[in-house]
This record gives sequence, structure tokens and C-alpha cells, in this order.
Amino acid sequence: MKAEVLSQLYSRQLLWNEAINRTARNFKFLRDSMRATAESDRVFTGRLLSILEKVYMTTPVGANAPVYQPLMLGIFRTDYMRSIDPEINNPVCPVDVPSTVSLATETARQWKNIEINTISCSFAGLSPLVQQLHAYLQKYRAASVGVGAEDGAATDITRRGESAYITDTVHNSAVQVPAALAETMAIWRNTVPYSYFLRQYHQRTGVMLKPIVLVVVQEKEVNTADQYKLLLELLETHGVLSLRRTLAELHKTIRQEHATFADHDFGGGTVGKRDLRVTPHPAFAVVEEKYVVAVAYFRSTYVPKDLSTEAEWQAREWIEESNAVKCPSIPYHLMTFKKMQQLMSNVEEVLAPVSFGGDQKKAAAVSEHFVPQYSLNKDDYARSAVGRETVKGREMDDPEHWIADAVAHPDRYVLKPQLEGGGNLISGEAMQRLLRDTRSDNPLYEKIRREYILMRMIDYSVVTGIFFRQNEVHVLENNACSELGIFGITLSFNADNYILNEAAGSIVRTKPADVQDGGVMAGVAALSSVQVIGQGSNHPALSPGLSRVKGKGCSWLLTSTGGAMTIVGAAAATAAAVAWLVKRRV
Repeated sequence: MKAEVLSQLYSRQLLWNEAINRTARNFKFLRDSMRATAESDRVFTGRLLSILEKVYMTTPVGANAPVYQPLMLGIFRTDYMRSIDPEINNPVCPVDVPSTVSLATETARQWKNIEINTISCSFAGLSPLVQQLHAYLQKYRAASVGVGAEDGAATDITRRGESAYITDTVHNSAVQVPAALAETMAIWRNTVPYSYFLRQYHQRTGVMLKPIVLVVVQEKEVNTADQYKLLLELLETHGVLSLRRTLAELHKTIRQEHATFADHDFGGGTVGKRDLRVTPHPAFAVVEEKYVVAVAYFRSTYVPKDLSTEAEWQAREWIEESNAVKCPSIPYHLMTFKKMQQLMSNVEEVLAPVSFGGDQKKAAAVSEHFVPQYSLNKDDYARSAVGRETVKGREMDDPEHWIADAVAHPDRYVLKPQLEGGGNLISGEAMQRLLRDTRSDNPLYEKIRREYILMRMIDYSVVTGIFFRQNEVHVLENNACSELGIFGITLSFNADNYILNEAAGSIVRTKPADVQDGGVMAGVAALSSVQVIGQGSNHPALSPGLSRVKGKGCSWLLTSTGGAMTIVGAAAATAAAVAWLVKRRV
């Protein structure tokens, strides 16, 4: 893809970060928006919402407001696909564009948002290694020019190599994510009574606690290489210790501990002690009687099976109640739900006033990447103008219209449940049957209307892809497509001021085009990388999404978008290649 276009997506990531943070911190809006889904899905969404209400919206006895850790770390990923039609049913930014892909006129607005991930964003560790693998292959090919090739072919390869390179050297998720975890720990130590607590705990137990980044992982985790790459960087570069544990393990070993102060610590002259719970403040989270949790980094809890017991739910709640910085917090976690993203696509009623505090320009910039999304809950349409589009001069205020259209034209839509982890989308004949044949007396009928979101299909381009899998090369002739993900990092105490607001590199996942929903860990898709066309990897065009933002605002204005761009989804790395690179690097 063109360097300037990648730069725009990096810059736009700062806006996505801001929108997620501001919306998530509006706890009442978040609760009210998710209430219908929570009532339908009480065992998972309902429990998450209960924790939101308990920790962030309930004032404990002796306090004047809810007591929680306001410092929140977000490691997000915004996923896109390149649309042939950049203005697919988008009335916000009308523009005349060709109906087919033109390498000369392609723009950033052609990259349409698939979803936003706010919890356990995978492959921040491995993606740069795949980029290094592809860069090596490109250099090897360039160095081999002329070996058994005709002069004309060698010249063509050299010319193309001079203008194309693999990704950029400015953004690197494997470096930036650990750096954010380390900085969060440093800030945490300066904003909680850390020294007092450590000294008191040592006096009481004889144990000097060590601060850690607690990585909450799944039972029988399989994506360990990605996690360890980040944690090795965290230790080797920043000297920060991490601990990987499941919720079941944590339930047995985690304890909430409060710091206490003598009156003279507050300038008082009387003898006695004053418990911080009188103030009150969140408790410290102590694990295995030797670690204190500074940051809780969740690489799990995004699917119901991760919270299948009361013990696991209790451990999750204890972490949220503590003064550890959560990544993500429950408010951030709820922003990954499809319902919240469907609401954010409503520019006039949600994105501009709620997500951007009334900033219409920022909302317009982000909205360029939307495709239409529809709630299937009739109550949503009754409460506001959400989803009321005009079709043939008639305002559509009934979700059954969109359901009927999806049944009649299944190739135009995809049905999205409130589930993460890949492999959950419903499309084609399966979607058609589900919407057409589920009767009103079936409990699934109401579940679909309360939990599912209908989204217009992105009309993406299909290319020839080359997959290297299990030591074999597989060529998919005109049957490969790619998703581009942009990592984002935000660290803040509130909705307005940021300690960190960054774009943190990219990831490409390539899959067979005839597979509607495929994941890398499911063995369907493969990791790939971006081939950047244009300026060199240190060109200023790639820098806007990197700088830290302190105070209000961020750099996000458009740059010029002329020239050709392309995305390489051809050479996909295998697990063996990634494992080799991990071993070589660490």
C-alpha cells in the first residue's frame, strides 16, 4: 500500500483510540447501551455489566463517589478491508469514485472498518517477525537478481525493489506494546501508596513484594509465542517482571490488601492508625504472597468459556476492584462488543456527541471508514433515530426491513453475534436460513434481535495468494483476500488528557476468499505483512501516528493520497517460520 495511505491510517488510529476511551468512560451510556444484550445474555454480558455497575457506578459506604482505578491502558486493534467501492452506502462523505480498484486513485477511505478489538489483541509480538521474514525474502530476491535470469527480467525486479519495501521502521508493536506496559507500571508506582504498602507488608509478613505485569491467560493457551515475544521484550529492555496465570489459578492465590497509615503520615499529631479504606481507595492485588499486581494484561476473558465457573468470575471481579491498571478495564472490554461499534457508526447521535465530545470534524474523519450496521432490536429504533435510513423515499424505522433485505440478498450482509475469537460470523445461506426460518416462538428469535448486528458486506478485491504451510507451498489462484489491522495504544486517567496515544504498527492476515470467517489460530488464515509503495521507511509520512499526545487533541488531518498502493497478501508465514524467527531473535 502507498506510504501516505498507511500514514493516514496510523493517524486515524489516534482518533479511534480517543473515541474508544471517551465512550468507555461514559459509564451510564455504556450500561444503557448494553442493557438489552445483557438481559438476553445474562451468563456473560450480564455478568460483565454487573461488574461495571458495582465497581464504576456504585458508591461504597463512607465514600462520596465510586472507588476505582481511573488509570486505564488500552491496547487496541482496528481491522480493515480494502473496498472496491470506498463510499458503500456512506452518506456522510459522498464523493465520485471509480467502481473498480484503480492503483492510481486509491485512497485511505477505501479501507473499511470490520471491527475494533479492545481485549487480547493477538499477534502484536509476532507480526513484526513476519515482516522481517518477508523483508529478508525481498532482499534475498534482490541480491539474487541476474542468477539465471534474462537482462530485462533482472532490471524489472531491481526497479520494483527500489520502490517497494516491507512495512516501516517507525512503528513496531513488539516494541511499543511492552514499552507501554512498562510505562504504565512506572506511573502506577507514583500514583498509588506503593512504598508505604510494601514497607507495611514486609513488616507484617517478612516478604518484600515484587511489582509485576500479570498476564491473565486462557486454560491450555496455544498462542504462547506471541505472548512470550512481548514479555521477553518487557523483561530484557525494561527490566519488568511478568507472571502468566489463569483465572482459576488466580482465584486460589490472589488477595486484596489495603495500605494503612499512621496519623503522622498525614501530618496528624495523634497516635493510632488510619486505614485508607476510610478514604477509601482501591486495594492492592497480591498474588502468591510475593507479587503485587501493577498491571493486569488480559489475554483471555473475551469468550464465555474463559469464565465458566464462579471462581473465575470472582477472580475477575477482584482484579477489577483492585488498584492495578487493567488492560483492558471492564469499560474498555465492553467496547469490543459489536453492539457498541454499531452504535458508534451512528455519527450524529453517538460518534460525534458521545465519542468525540461534539467534535464534528473528528467524527467525519472516522466515519469515512464505516459501512452500514443495523441493530435488529426494534426498541432501539423506537428510542431514537438509530438506523433510520431512507429507502425509496420512505424512512426505515423497523429492523424487519433490513432482516427481509438480508434474506432476499444474503450476499450483501453479514450477521455478527456478540462474540470474539474468530469463526463467529454468519453469512450466505447460513445467515439466510437463520433469519428466515427462526420463528417468533423460538427463544433464538429474540436472542438474534437483542444480540446480533447486521452489517453490510465489504466488497473487497480478490488476489492470487501464496501460502506456505506445513512445509508446502499452496497457490490460491484469484482466491485470497487480506485484512489490515492497525494497533493502537492509549493510556489516560480521564476522557480528555492522554499520557500515551499512539499507533503501534500493523498486522496483515490473509485467508482464502471463499472462507467467510477464518482465523490464524484456527488454521484458516495466515500472518502476512504490508508492502509499502513509495517513500522510504523513515519518511515523515509514516510518523504522525507515533508521537505521544499530552493534553487535548491529536494529529489526524489528511495528507495527500495520489499514487499507487497495494497490499501484499501473497506470502503468508507458517508457524515454523515464525518459530525460527523467535528462536533467532531471542
